[in-house]
Amino acid sequence: SDVCSSDLLMSLCFASMVFASGQFLPTYVQISLGESARMSGILITPQGIGVFLSGLVTGQLISRTGRYKYQMIGGATGLTVWAFLLTQLGPDTSNVHLMVLLTLMGLSAGLVMPVTQVIIQGGVSQSEQGVAASARQFFLQIAQVMGLAVLGLVFTTSYSAGFTEASAPFSESLPPAAYDAFRADPTVSLDARRFEPVRASILAQANGQKLLDQTIQAQRLGVAHGMDNIFKGTM
Repeated sequence: SDVCSSDLLMSLCFASMVFASGQFLPTYVQISLGESARMSGILITPQGIGVFLSGLVTGQLISRTGRYKYQMIGGATGLTVWAFLLTQLGPDTSNVHLMVLLTLMGLSAGLVMPVTQVIIQGGVSQSEQGVAASARQFFLQIAQVMGLAVLGLVFTTSYSAGFTEASAPFSESLPPAAYDAFRADPTVSLDARRFEPVRASILAQANGQKLLDQTIQAQRLGVAHGMDNIFKGTM
């Protein structure tokens, strides 16, 4: 039916962009904000809690009123607003600010995703509900994989451009191998085995510590630039 087709299309767009974009947040938190992997998980957890809580409320509202339009409109509007605000992320963004935005984004997402399941099952006969639900789940998984691939390309391309721009004033002072390592991989500093020779080669230059600090800052700016473009894509 037209209702099922529209609902499935909305679910695919939501899964491919909103869910996939969250896969890059740990990289942003650990590189741009300089936090640990544990703190990265703590900062991102409120988004999942928000989805859970608003999903409970949405289910109760639908069961009591039989209406879902306003939840969908409110959730989609909220996601657009919070995604826009997340495009302003930078290396100086506070942890509290990020947690608040992710919580609000989770609350908005919880108004949308549970409703799409209700709509698609309500749009078919009882004998077809199992098929409709499984088809929705299958296409959601495909959309998440495709969205992750597309946004991964956006992230790496944006990071490379951002790092190149931020490091332009001192790039000629960097050893070529070290420059290429930073430019090609936004997570190079997270892997001690790969980062140590890069770090040593930079420190061996004149004013090596200052040069390393500038390079790390350019990396932080590049990752933040990549996240900004990811959330622009989700809008």
